[in-house]
Amino acid sequence: MKINAPAKLNLFLEVLSKRKDGYHNIETVMVPVSLFDEITVDESDKVSVECDNKLLSGKNNLAFKAVLQLKSIFPGKIKGASVYIKKKIPVAAGLGGGSSDCAAVLKAVNNIYNLALSSLELKEIGVKLGADVPYFIDTQASLCHGIGDEIKPLKIASKLSFVLINPQVELPTHSVYSSLKTNLTQKPKSINMLLHGLYKGDMADIVNGMFNRLQDVCEKKVPIVRELMAVLCEKGALKAMVSGSGPTVFGVCGTPDDAERIKKEICGNLNFECSVFNVESI
Repeated sequence: MKINAPAKLNLFLEVLSKRKDGYHNIETVMVPVSLFDEITVDESDKVSVECDNKLLSGKNNLAFKAVLQLKSIFPGKIKGASVYIKKKIPVAAGLGGGSSDCAAVLKAVNNIYNLALSSLELKEIGVKLGADVPYFIDTQASLCHGIGDEIKPLKIASKLSFVLINPQVELPTHSVYSSLKTNLTQKPKSINMLLHGLYKGDMADIVNGMFNRLQDVCEKKVPIVRELMAVLCEKGALKAMVSGSGPTVFGVCGTPDDAERIKKEICGNLNFECSVFNVESI
């Protein structure tokens, strides 16, 4: 079975509090975008995960753990699975690639072995593997709370166009959250303007409502992200921001044509190694 695993962008991310289990309670809006890892899953007598990025092959990949988790629930029904991942989504980049791959494998094994698990049941299994995994079970624009596992689908009036720049620096999520100083007396940023903008298709409200509490930490750890956001705005992006814990930055664009033009101009002007993508919300 072949399945595409999409990346996500966080249009809003507020950190509300730290939990006793080490996670943080958040409020976020995530949208899937047209940047995919390509995954092939076959029935097998054993569990194996291979990736064209050899560093991601083997037992430490969340996809490997996803098969083991299902095998432990259905020991007599699942023998194993052979997984191959062709990576297109940058690693440790704030785009959710590992979580998306994990969710894709959960769904594929569910289908291959006719387990008849519902989306809700897959999400309950997925959250044990990673906070973002449940989101990628039914991948759609969503308002998320808790650790990201309390998911409410959102209606967006129209597709959004983005240009993404990844500076080819890996930034583990835990290192960003562990460096965040949460101010309990600080009033959380309101999400209402963004939600209104998405529902009405009002680009001004979307742009003004976008926010990421983790951005300052990301900028300190990877200072080049400031330059990348500035480049996006100089070339015509309506707003530039860090996605998730970074270090990928993205610019929201007025039209797909604007995004294509901005991508071409950026690719011709950057003096350092970056990965640049032109994507739409899906």
